[in-house]
Amino acid sequence: MQRTLVHRCGVGKVLYEKGASALPRDFYDACQGHFGMKLHHPTFIGVRESQVRGIFLSQDIPSNGIAANQPIVTIPLSSVQRVSTIAQHADALPRVTLDNVRDAIGFDEMKVMAPQFYMGLQMASISSKIPDFRRMSSAAQITQARDRMRSDIIPWVRLIDDEDFNEQFLFGMYGMALDSWQRESFNEVTNMFSKSISTLHHALKLPFPPDHLRRMTRLVIARAEHVPLQSVYEGPRFLRRLKRFVRVLQSNTAALPSEVGIVPMLDLINHSNRPNVAVKIAPSAQLNGLPAVTVYSIAKIFPGQELCRHYNFALSRPNSLFRYGFLPFDLISVVENDAIHEHLIKNQDMLGEEQPEVVQKRDSEMQEIARLEQLFRQARSTKPKTINAASQDPPQTAAGSPSSTPV
Repeated sequence: MQRTLVHRCGVGKVLYEKGASALPRDFYDACQGHFGMKLHHPTFIGVRESQVRGIFLSQDIPSNGIAANQPIVTIPLSSVQRVSTIAQHADALPRVTLDNVRDAIGFDEMKVMAPQFYMGLQMASISSKIPDFRRMSSAAQITQARDRMRSDIIPWVRLIDDEDFNEQFLFGMYGMALDSWQRESFNEVTNMFSKSISTLHHALKLPFPPDHLRRMTRLVIARAEHVPLQSVYEGPRFLRRLKRFVRVLQSNTAALPSEVGIVPMLDLINHSNRPNVAVKIAPSAQLNGLPAVTVYSIAKIFPGQELCRHYNFALSRPNSLFRYGFLPFDLISVVENDAIHEHLIKNQDMLGEEQPEVVQKRDSEMQEIARLEQLFRQARSTKPKTINAASQDPPQTAAGSPSSTPV
């Protein structure tokens, strides 16, 4: 039972082999050095059987794994890249505002995602200025570029930029799971998104290709979520409770004021219908009471197993396919199931010789069905005669008037 659970949740394969790429090392260094994360258990960037990238628990931990309710990574809330702070980066476009993006989008259905478009635009600007070693001719330039690629949030941006999002590929893989209305809805949303990207690129005269903007925006939409404001957790506990009480009185809701942003490291954790981790946003003892996003286990996690969150069940299938790029199941697992288990063990009762009682019962049922069908055919063949007899004129009397029966 334990091995089956591990297989279904997914044992990952290392995506970046040691020595082949410096990207994972630079990313984990930035997580601890620049973002100030606390990594409580070792993890690695890998791929599942369907070639989807994700975060997996290291194979180097003890074989009994991690028990439930254990912190895996603590991310300071201040490290979240938000709509209000992303433009402060040196390679961003501070001249472009959220209102500029919202005004440039022509579809009302897409205007609600203006914060995601804005984040995608700024991320595209940052990633477009990543140094290109192919255009460097001196050792000094290479050294300067290498230092630049390891500084600030650049390793995280490089990791996001090292992925693609192709709508045609997604529709080809998951289109069979959508009905005709859902396919039309997905195509309609995709067309509106493509037209909005073209309009946005033309209206704001962006200094990078529109395809780069489209790809980065799609990746941002799949990662962005609403994160509480930093000010919500500032001040003593009594003051925070007082602010919450006033907020409930004013808006009749206890929902925290939030903002669209991307949480580094958390954006790499995929979703699953069998989640093994959850997310908590609150002051953390690991950071001396500072607000943090804590990823903790909700089930036993074994070495090599992927870390997965729960789905947003409020999303419809077309919207989940458009936003996340997959549906609440993994189609590749249907192909890679054990054929012997699926076709022999599950159907073993159908492959054996039938009992005489079963054969006799089925024969009697077929005979009864044949008898009823014969009666039905006879009834249909006699029905027109009855109708014709009833439609004949009533018998005439000697005076030529219809006969009547005294009441």
